[in-house]
Amino acid sequence: QELAKDWTLRLAAGQYSRGLEQAESVPDYIKPEVATQFVANADFQATGELKLTLSGYYTDKRKLVVRDELLAQTSPEDAYTNRGRGRSFGAEILARAQYRRFFGWVAYTISRSSRVDFAGDVRRLFDFDQTHNFVAVGSYRWKKWELGGRFQASSGEPDTPIVGSTYLADINAYIPVFGEQFSIRKEAAHQLDIRVDRHWKFKTWKLSAFLDVTNV
Repeated sequence: QELAKDWTLRLAAGQYSRGLEQAESVPDYIKPEVATQFVANADFQATGELKLTLSGYYTDKRKLVVRDELLAQTSPEDAYTNRGRGRSFGAEILARAQYRRFFGWVAYTISRSSRVDFAGDVRRLFDFDQTHNFVAVGSYRWKKWELGGRFQASSGEPDTPIVGSTYLADINAYIPVFGEQFSIRKEAAHQLDIRVDRHWKFKTWKLSAFLDVTNV
């Protein structure tokens, strides 16, 4: 829906499913996980070359496949169940620029993903929950050369701390004692990739060569 000359509003809703993997697909009573997502975003055409987009989303996840530790001991073939529920929500701001020689975009996303495996359990983060994610991409063309780069910085994934250990003298080994699940995070990470392209045009054919360096 066009709200004004330079503003456009978009709404979307959809339902998605995830196929079963590995041992999850062994029992025939397990159903695929289901996620229902709602998305709203607004586009603002700041100039002819610059466009801004603000988005927000909410995802409700049902029938998450979880492993019942009690069933794993008494009836291993029936250990997987569809008892989990989860949710994800977040927002993103995106700026895109398109000029004659330069193209690029910058995006920042903040999000939260959590789940409850069994009724009565404490809500916990998903294994790959990522609070902050920043990405910048740019490409500049000069004559027959093109230089591009991509930079990303993101929060670390959730982790469970080891708060102690128990020594087993019979086997001369230490067994870790874990603290609260996913109460800490791994270190934040950043990465820079660059690429240089060169083009040659001939009468009937074209030659391209490039150098791509990952994680400079």
